[in-house]
Amino acid sequence: MRQGRLGRRGDRLSVTRSACHRSYRVGPGVVPTHGAQLLIRATLFSPSPATPGPRPAFKFKMLEPAMFTGLAVVAVWAYVRFPRLRPGSLLRAIVHVGISFAVFAILPAALSFLLPLTPSPTLARCVVLAVVIPTLTYVFLTWVWLLARVLHDLFGGTPRGGHPASSEV
Repeated sequence: MRQGRLGRRGDRLSVTRSACHRSYRVGPGVVPTHGAQLLIRATLFSPSPATPGPRPAFKFKMLEPAMFTGLAVVAVWAYVRFPRLRPGSLLRAIVHVGISFAVFAILPAALSFLLPLTPSPTLARCVVLAVVIPTLTYVFLTWVWLLARVLHDLFGGTPRGGHPASSEV
């Protein structure tokens, strides 16, 4: 028969009943003496219900970089796919970057107004994603516009004298 017990870090361990009542301590990495067979199984993500404190939070280490990378790819795609949306001058590209920063700065205030109006936490998450994703995509797109405009003006434009000279004599 198996009984639950807590390990050193608060992990839930399952051990056989005979091993549970032994007089010596059995810890991680300790081999029991006298040839006793112990069946120990550590379950890291399911602490005992009697364990006080919060449960370990799930760590989404790759969610943010993946989201930012995906939105940047969407911004580059929009730059390539819709060339008519590109600003015609460096000043317009800078104005677009300023507008995108202003919208991004207003975003927390807008969310603090919108989130109390949502009836459920699931809908609140959907509202956050529906507002944050287009805003971040616009920020990335304006930076792509600005960088492309600067590179075009520095390296890809016509010479300062006007049209390039022809090579024909």
